[in-house]
Amino acid sequence: AYEAMACRKAVIIFANDGKSYQHGDGMITSKNIKKIAQNNFSGRTLKIPFTEDNLEQELQKYDPQMGDFNQQFVKNNYDIAKNIQIILTIYQKASQEKALAYDKKQVDFIAQGFQEILAYEKLIYRYRPFGQLISRRLKDEIKDNLA
Repeated sequence: AYEAMACRKAVIIFANDGKSYQHGDGMITSKNIKKIAQNNFSGRTLKIPFTEDNLEQELQKYDPQMGDFNQQFVKNNYDIAKNIQIILTIYQKASQEKALAYDKKQVDFIAQGFQEILAYEKLIYRYRPFGQLISRRLKDEIKDNLA
């Protein structure tokens, strides 16, 4: 869902219960996105049964502006650079606090790892267009699942 949203697509969320896609959260809209995000866009929030009529109702919610809204939502809430910085700040603050027991070396090591991940992601985005990066990751995932 995140990748489709980042690519400016309208998204319908189905839940996979291991057998079929009989229910889900439906079309992501500005009215339901925050609620659906609480369960990680998994289809477990609204649990709309997907009958022919319900699916038709979800499709009628389509608006051409949804793609722009979805992309902006992902940028605002799931941008790796922003989220890594938040995590680094939390770890940095935790490493400076006095705790009953913790290993400062381990906390510093984890923070350093996050900084390296951020640097790597910045390098990837610098040399590969975002759409190409997403496409490559999707192709790799499909190959891994077929193997």
